[in-house]
Amino acid sequence: MTEEVGVNARILTPIAGEFAGGTTTNRYFLMIVDERAVKLNFSCDETAGLRWAWPSEVRVLIAQTSNKLGRQRDLAVLDAALACLPNTPPLKRPVALREDWKRLPLPAARKRLLIDKVYSPVEMARIARGFISACMEEKWFIYFEDGRLFLHRSWTGICIYRMDFVPVAAGWAAATVWVNRHPQQYQETNDAHDVKLLLEIIETHLSSEMDEPTIDSMVLTLQQASQPNYLGTPKVVSDLLQPFFTLSVEQQKSLATSDQIFQENLRVTSALTSGEGGYTIIPGWHTAKCLGQTIVKAFVLDPDYYADENLYGIVTEGLATVSLKINDLLNAFQKDTNAQWQEHALPQLNRLFGFVCAVILGINDVQFPAMTLKDFAWQKILTPGK
Repeated sequence: MTEEVGVNARILTPIAGEFAGGTTTNRYFLMIVDERAVKLNFSCDETAGLRWAWPSEVRVLIAQTSNKLGRQRDLAVLDAALACLPNTPPLKRPVALREDWKRLPLPAARKRLLIDKVYSPVEMARIARGFISACMEEKWFIYFEDGRLFLHRSWTGICIYRMDFVPVAAGWAAATVWVNRHPQQYQETNDAHDVKLLLEIIETHLSSEMDEPTIDSMVLTLQQASQPNYLGTPKVVSDLLQPFFTLSVEQQKSLATSDQIFQENLRVTSALTSGEGGYTIIPGWHTAKCLGQTIVKAFVLDPDYYADENLYGIVTEGLATVSLKINDLLNAFQKDTNAQWQEHALPQLNRLFGFVCAVILGINDVQFPAMTLKDFAWQKILTPGK
C-alpha cells in the first residue's frame, strides 16, 4: 500500500478467493487507514490519483476501465470486499479501531484455550466490525485487526482474550485462542468457564443478527465523557489550544519561532484527529465531514479545495489561519496609539480564543452566531473625548 498509495494501511481481514486479471492472479485484503495519513495529492508510476468514494461511486469509476478482464476482476473484488462488512457503507455503527479505547496488551501470563468453532462469512463480517460499549453495563471493548480479535475490559482496558481466525471451507475457524492468566489482571482460572464466556460474548455483541444497531447519542456522549481528556469538554479544549495561542502571541515579541508554532500546531492537530497525547475524541464529531467542514466554514477556508481533504489537513490549515489572524490583530494593536495591552488587546485576543474553542467544540453557531474568523478585525480605540 505504501508503494501504490503512499500510506501504511492496516489489514482488517483477507478477502476470500483469488482474482484473475489479464496477466496475473491476485489475492486482496480489506484494509482500514488512519484518515489523517491519506494524502489525496499522492501520485507515483502506478497511481495517477486518489479520491474517497462510496461503493456506488466505485462501480461507476470501474466501469470506465477499458480493460474488460480488469473491469470484471475489480468489480468482483469490490463485491467480495463488501461481503466482509455487515452492511453496505456508510455503517451506522463504524468498525471499531484500536485507537477508539484505552487498552493494555495481553500479558505474557496467558493460557491457550481449545475452541472448536466455525463462523460463517456473514457472522465473520459482524465480528470484524468489533464492539464499543455504550454504557457501564456493557463491559467490553472489542476490535478486529489482521484476522485477530482482541477483547478488552472497557473499564480498565485490560486484554482478557485474543482469538485468531483462519479461513476454512465453511467460513472462518477459531485457531489460536489465548486467555489472560495474570492474577492481578484477571482472577478466573477455569478454562471451561472462559471458553463458554468468550463464545457468549461473541454471540451477544458480535455475531448475532443485529441490523446495524444505533447507539443512543446521549448514552454514547456520557460514556465517552468519562474517558480521560475528553475533547467534548470546554476546559480540555481550552487547555489544549492555550499553548498554541501563547506561542502565536510570543512570536510577535520575538520570543517564539515559526517552527515552534508549527510543531504546536501539529500537536494540537494530532490530538484533535487521533487522540494522540492521551486525549479522547468524539467518534461522530472528529471527522472531516463534521469538525472539518465546521472549520472550513468558520475559518473561511476554500470549500472546494478542502472538499476531499482529510481532517488532519483541514485542522492543520485551519490553525495556521488562526495564527495569521492573531498576527494581524497584534500588528493592528501596535499601530493603534490609543490601545493598551490589558484594556484593549487582551480582551480582543481572548474573544478570538473563545471563538476558536467554540468552533472545535461545535458550539460556535450558538455562542458566536453567523460569525467567522473574518469578523475578528481589530477594533480601533478612539481617542478619549471623541
